[in-house]
Amino acid sequence: ADAWAMNTHRSLHPSFGPGRPALRFEPVITLGDGDVRAHEAIAGSGPRVGFGMTEGGAFEYLLDRVAERVARWTDGAAVSMNVTLAQLLDPELPRHIAGAADRAGVAPARFLLEIDATAAERDPAGARMAVERLHADAWSITLDRIEDAVTPLRTLCFLPVDLVKIDQTAVAEASRDRLEALTATATTARRRGIATVATGIGTLPELAAAIAHGYDFAQGPLFGEQIPAPRIRGEATGPTQ
Repeated sequence: ADAWAMNTHRSLHPSFGPGRPALRFEPVITLGDGDVRAHEAIAGSGPRVGFGMTEGGAFEYLLDRVAERVARWTDGAAVSMNVTLAQLLDPELPRHIAGAADRAGVAPARFLLEIDATAAERDPAGARMAVERLHADAWSITLDRIEDAVTPLRTLCFLPVDLVKIDQTAVAEASRDRLEALTATATTARRRGIATVATGIGTLPELAAAIAHGYDFAQGPLFGEQIPAPRIRGEATGPTQ
């Protein structure tokens, strides 16, 4: 499938020209069967630079480029995009995305929105209102970088999101109190029917740990190496040393 043939750490184009950030994609893998659920669109040259850090014309330009790429995928996977708080609060955001989707001939439902947890903490009431408005129009919302939130559990409980992402590098380096807070957040998410995504997965032992801890999806450098899904499933569930 196109999803696995694509090198997710390669820019969509070497350059979009002056002021146009490079665009690449990172797959989000379903841990139950190894299939690709979505690809996160990442703008910029650094690791996981937020797509939403671009504003105005650059943001709309990237929306069109993302929609064009989604139209080429044959596996039906969705694309997720991290938007800024200002973009989340903008009532015109759905119209911009739907317009890009229409121009590329793809369904708007294949676009998933992500909001940084620390951004949501800056305006919790506004973020909640925006998420509820988007939910009413059937948009899927992911709470990203929950490990950076001052109060991750409180933030999760306040926002009616569909998925939550937890960086496993931060989990491994967390203090005991912080680890307990993140564990409680993941547990609460599952109890509420919110899917959990383990990000930052770079090795098969890390993938096996994510499976053992009950995560629904995984994302990270490991999946940029074009490892076939059956091999990932087989090795991840084997012995970890």
